[in-house]
Amino acid sequence: MPGPDAGAACAAHLLGRDLSSAEDVLGELVEAGLLDVVGDRFRLHDLLRLYAHNRLEAVEGEAGAARVRADLYRLLPDTTTAADRWFAASGDVPASACIDVC
Repeated sequence: MPGPDAGAACAAHLLGRDLSSAEDVLGELVEAGLLDVVGDRFRLHDLLRLYAHNRLEAVEGEAGAARVRADLYRLLPDTTTAADRWFAASGDVPASACIDVC
């Protein structure tokens, strides 16, 4: 995660899982004390974030890590574009449609 915290939708994208499955994983990490919950977002401890960053580069290499980050950075504009098309077509914005993305 590039920032200090992330939403469940961001985690789902990184894990390659649906939102419900990602929320289950996040819940397990919270119970294990590896994640903190801040509102409806999840935060890694600084040392755990550093470890995850180093593991990503060790496993994927610098180029692979850059691809993972670029894919994550595309999530927000892609989600925004999809939401814009949905809202434009429906003309209504239900509260349930507002999700927290990265």
